[in-house]
Amino acid sequence: MESPWKKTNKKSKYPMLEVNARKKEVCLSMAPLINRFPFVANHLKAMINKLNANNEKHVIKSWSRASMIIPEMVGHRIAIYNGKRHRPIQIKDAMVGHKLGEFALTRARKPQKAQNVKKPTKKK
Repeated sequence: MESPWKKTNKKSKYPMLEVNARKKEVCLSMAPLINRFPFVANHLKAMINKLNANNEKHVIKSWSRASMIIPEMVGHRIAIYNGKRHRPIQIKDAMVGHKLGEFALTRARKPQKAQNVKKPTKKK
């Protein structure tokens, strides 16, 4: 029996685009992110718009690590929750398009232990 899912015959711009042979429907299982709108939490978007309208700069606390950084956020300080405390981050131009959670690490970095190296013994 033939599989109901077949890839398109012609070379597609998006290789993840699949066609259902029976129903002739297009299935976007993993559509490229460029076709989707960026997710920004409503409370965060409202705070940014309010601060931009009044030309104010305050630290904004946010628990929304999944929110994407949009151009309206540039220049603001957002304190992002990392699971223990809020880490204040200054938003810059290069951060646009990234998620807020990328800049507030959740795990503490521990320095690597030195290898077991034998110390030279003193000769008498």
